[in-house]
Amino acid sequence: MKEYDDINKLIERLPEVKQCKSQINQAYEYLKNAFISKNKYLICGNGGSSADADHMVAELVKSFYRKRILSQELKQKLEQLGERGIYLANHLESSIPAYSLSSQSAAMTAIANDQGYDLSFSQQIIGYGEKDDILVAFTTSGRSENVINAIHTAHALDMHIICFTGNHESFIGANLCDVIIKAPSNDTYRIQEYHLSIYHTLCLILEKELFQQK
Repeated sequence: MKEYDDINKLIERLPEVKQCKSQINQAYEYLKNAFISKNKYLICGNGGSSADADHMVAELVKSFYRKRILSQELKQKLEQLGERGIYLANHLESSIPAYSLSSQSAAMTAIANDQGYDLSFSQQIIGYGEKDDILVAFTTSGRSENVINAIHTAHALDMHIICFTGNHESFIGANLCDVIIKAPSNDTYRIQEYHLSIYHTLCLILEKELFQQK
């Protein structure tokens, strides 16, 4: 498996995440392949992990650490639209299609009210998910019913599943995940700190590998 400097730098800074190195590499491969295949990422979590879902999406849909240049084809199409198109061509950036299921407040509350909060992510996955899309599921406890239901639903749709959790033996639905990244802690706040560093690292590698400057 290819070595990535950013993962090695992460381990230098947080040696305890070395146990996750193989899983981080695997997660990257799934994310990269989904992008190349023009699939999308659906990301979910509760509480602080909901904020992580939003945060990860923000790093994916726009430039994170390096400038992402639009394709020449799209730039030319925009420039043909005149002055406003030229402005857009010079300011817009290439993007990775990622969506936070946690941020859809109208859908979330409607589903919770009419069907139950435990279906708040699953129902959205029915609407948005397609074969070979990626579900990135955050559950620090491994016991979040709506996240576990999301994992089952994504599996039924033949999506790939990457789960961020804590240092648990196992959880319901773990056998359905393609990759499980276990932060080396049982304390929620520490798990979330590790998750932040790990998904930032994944975003760095994706950006570097997918949007290399010519």
